[in-house]
Amino acid sequence: MSDKAVTYISYLKVDELLELQKPLSDGEHDEMLFIIIHQTYELWFKQMLHEVAALQRSLEAGETHRSLALLGRVRTIMKTCVGQIDILETMTPLQFNSFRGRLSSSSGFQSAQFREFEAVLGRSHPWPRPMAYAAAAVPPRSSSSRRRSTPLGRGQR
Repeated sequence: MSDKAVTYISYLKVDELLELQKPLSDGEHDEMLFIIIHQTYELWFKQMLHEVAALQRSLEAGETHRSLALLGRVRTIMKTCVGQIDILETMTPLQFNSFRGRLSSSSGFQSAQFREFEAVLGRSHPWPRPMAYAAAAVPPRSSSSRRRSTPLGRGQR
């Protein structure tokens, strides 16, 4: 055990977190907002997958009250995610286009965690043809980070 005291900064790894925003453009002010919003989405997706895994166990154990509480938390996180769109909409299309070209074919539809969340919620059909390019470009997640993706209510019995 370390003798070093746990601090807010060390526990949350704030210094490392704040080093993760690496704009590709040189001086495009709004690219930082774009990166932070999308990194925040990924953190919320991680939390929702964590909550849904607990929800699955809770449902299987017949813990109705806990299940409802967990569902309520997921709902609140989803409302927060939707609210973040308001922040992103403060960026005009012209501001977005100033750095969009550097992003090449990358798209939010490539989020492995978003796809995993869809699967957990029961989406079994692939996206319609216009979005197939994005789904195909989703890099596989390592098995150590992959969570249980059994749709809710369809767990092993």
